[in-house]
Amino acid sequence: MQYPIFNSIVNKIKSELHNRGIKTSQFKIWKDSTIFATGLEMAIDTEDDNCGVKQIKMNFDWDQYRELKMAKQLQGMEKHPLLKKKKILTPRLEPTIDVELSWIFDNKQISNTLKGAATDGRLEYASLWMNTINENISSVLPTDKLISRWHLDVVTDSKGRYVSSMCLITYLQYSLKDIDDLNVIHNQISKRLHSILNKSTRVLDLVKKSKPAA
Repeated sequence: MQYPIFNSIVNKIKSELHNRGIKTSQFKIWKDSTIFATGLEMAIDTEDDNCGVKQIKMNFDWDQYRELKMAKQLQGMEKHPLLKKKKILTPRLEPTIDVELSWIFDNKQISNTLKGAATDGRLEYASLWMNTINENISSVLPTDKLISRWHLDVVTDSKGRYVSSMCLITYLQYSLKDIDDLNVIHNQISKRLHSILNKSTRVLDLVKKSKPAA
């Protein structure tokens, strides 16, 4: 399956990152023909070893139906490969680009604990850190349209339970409704990427400030 519109979006993201001097540790386009979907997975390693987060991940999701909707919506797309397939129905939902934004915590820092702490002290440390972030997250992501959740893996060793991995995930959705020019989409992508990077930085600052004393 070909996705020329999404590929142009990916190229715009790559160009924006290059212009900002941002290096990625992962930049991968995936395709799944069984669900008619594609997407971009990218990761940026943090430069501050003490901020608590080791990596920021961004997943941009797309599919055949959004590609078709945009092919019919944009000017100059008469030769788009999907427009040649008569069996594909145009979706009624407005086209969007969905983004999953994740902050991956440093494993060594979330399993930290006070000296002489009781059993499960490391788990309590991670819980305190997470709860403090929850109490202040609205100040750095001030919108009711954002959906955020935590992903945790808790394991046990001879000293008790602890969090082996911790990740804060936020879901974003940007509308492409009524856009009929690919250049306008590129301008929107530039603005949205700038917003995403700003959100990422604000969350990093919150994570660092919220880190419990060791």
